[in-house]
Amino acid sequence: MKTMKKNQLIILMFLLIQLGTLKAQDENYNSFKLNWGMGNLMRQDMSFSDMIYTKWSPVNVQFEYNRSKKLEQQAYVQFGMFKPMIGEPYSYNSFYNGEEEAVPCNFLILDINYSLGKTILDNGKWKLALGGRSANRLNSSNYGFGPAEPYGYYYSFALDVWVNAKYQLSEKHRFVANLALPIFSYNARSPYLSTDAQYLWDNYSHNGLKAFGNYIKGGEIQSWGGSQSVDFDLSYYYTLNEKWDIGAKYSLALDFNQVPANFTQIENIIYLSVNLKF
Repeated sequence: MKTMKKNQLIILMFLLIQLGTLKAQDENYNSFKLNWGMGNLMRQDMSFSDMIYTKWSPVNVQFEYNRSKKLEQQAYVQFGMFKPMIGEPYSYNSFYNGEEEAVPCNFLILDINYSLGKTILDNGKWKLALGGRSANRLNSSNYGFGPAEPYGYYYSFALDVWVNAKYQLSEKHRFVANLALPIFSYNARSPYLSTDAQYLWDNYSHNGLKAFGNYIKGGEIQSWGGSQSVDFDLSYYYTLNEKWDIGAKYSLALDFNQVPANFTQIENIIYLSVNLKF
């Protein structure tokens, strides 16, 4: 009889442990999102041209990781490529190759960001977190001016104020929004008219990695007086099951800079999203 009671106690403890484990597994603190979308870029960089370049592009991809527990964490890598052109394609005579056709510009944008925040409101429906973000944006550009294709760069490394808001509309529907504003940033931009003595010296080694480092070393710290940006996004998710969500996301990025000349960039992207919770 004692042996039977002992066995029953062991079985009961085992079941309680398993129940606790299953409960812990039901709480998904991590998620990985894959976003792909159609985006529009509008840019004017007075260092190269007073023309306003604008283009739609389907090459916009974002990989995002989120962790929601004691702290709210978000990390993502975003890549976009745009090929705008002013007017219609045209032909020109090249000194080396004879007749050639002008090619469009090529704008590449890479964002690598990490956000960390603390929940300040959680009432079941609404969850609000406030914190900071390390925002790192690399703009690499080739301008197509017929036989001349000057290279341009704009590298920005910023510390932002970050706000994250979540709203649970119902069991299967929820919204997530993010807003980031810079406190200060370290920015490196191409010289006026794309080339000066420093630019030639930066490329003296003909080594792309060394030149990249030289460009960054030539940057400066700027506050809102010389550089302004706003990043905002709003996502909607529909829960398929405990592991998967699908949804859509709208992203807006505004970027303005005044050194060495005015730079304006407005980026609008609409993504389709797949979210894995684990």
